Amino acid sequence: MREFKRFCTVLIYLFIIIKADFCIPLSIILFILGIFFFYNFINLQTKVNNYNEITKSALHNQREFFINSLSHDLRIPLIAQIRALEIIRNECLGELNNTQKEMISQTEQSCNCILNLISLLINTYNIENATYKLIYNKFNLYETILSCFNELLSTAREKNITFEYEGEDKNMSLCADKEDIKKVIKNLLLSSIEYANTGDVISVQIKNINKKLQLCLKVKENNNVYQKIENYDPRYNAIGQSIRYHFCKKIIELHKGQIVQNNGLNKSFTFELPMSA
Repeated sequence: MREFKRFCTVLIYLFIIIKADFCIPLSIILFILGIFFFYNFINLQTKVNNYNEITKSALHNQREFFINSLSHDLRIPLIAQIRALEIIRNECLGELNNTQKEMISQTEQSCNCILNLISLLINTYNIENATYKLIYNKFNLYETILSCFNELLSTAREKNITFEYEGEDKNMSLCADKEDIKKVIKNLLLSSIEYANTGDVISVQIKNINKKLQLCLKVKENNNVYQKIENYDPRYNAIGQSIRYHFCKKIIELHKGQIVQNNGLNKSFTFELPMSA
């Protein structure tokens, strides 16, 4: 729209000069004024472009500083804390009663959650800056899903949540980055655990649709447990929820896939991936 206004202004100005050809002094004055304003416009445009480049460079440097801070100043001390908690939990420094063990376990779990979110932020930043590389290989998706189930059993057990696999073929293979796909599934399961009520069942279903793998993750509610959701606002979701979803979205898109459904309120998430690279 701005360019159109400039174009119209130039046309009007040229029209005035042409109509003023009967008056040579006026034409000269208009011509000189035109050159003057054109020079100032070019000079201003150059300054604006330079300012944009400086601002872009400053923002890039700030993001780099932020990511480096996450990677070094936060991530490394957090890993040290987790290692110290492991030593205490294994009673290397003395015996613990049940209350102390529970407290150490919850603190360790919280630290691991924060460490995971920091890693997701770093990986998402690398994806957006085109420095993230996928390592394609063929793997069994069913085995990967079972591995995610096993790693999250203790977390799900706290809310008496069980996992369920629904698939057409347990030998279904996928050509993709195995570790990244596993991260996507695991983080979606973590989000589902946070959304689910006590006693719910989290189901993972995979289908082969037109040479595309469709993975649907949903929560089957326990009829004996009722929890009414009122005044739902996605801005105030569970801690780390938006970070997880954003990372999953980037990994899925990086694999040339797409999100088919994402409805946190109904506790369902479906995405598609090409079967081969």
